Amino acid sequence: DGGWLASAAAAGLAHSSGTVEPEPHALLPSVNPAFTLLLTLALNAPVLAAVWARPSRRPFGDALCLVSLAAFLAGWHVHEKAIL
Repeated sequence: DGGWLASAAAAGLAHSSGTVEPEPHALLPSVNPAFTLLLTLALNAPVLAAVWARPSRRPFGDALCLVSLAAFLAGWHVHEKAIL
């Protein structure tokens, strides 16, 4: 007996196999990658414009945090959102 891991491998399952196929949502609408790219750019535009207008160290750090948050929230392929 190889245990549950051997039986899962024999069945073609693995804990790290990770499916990449598009999955239809039951409750939320399906969103395409082009829309999320435009949404991410739109969310980042005010922050980037403010940093471009007055560049300095403190606003750059704040902008980096805000841009990262916008990329996480509006990004198309973020694995961490699956657990939310």
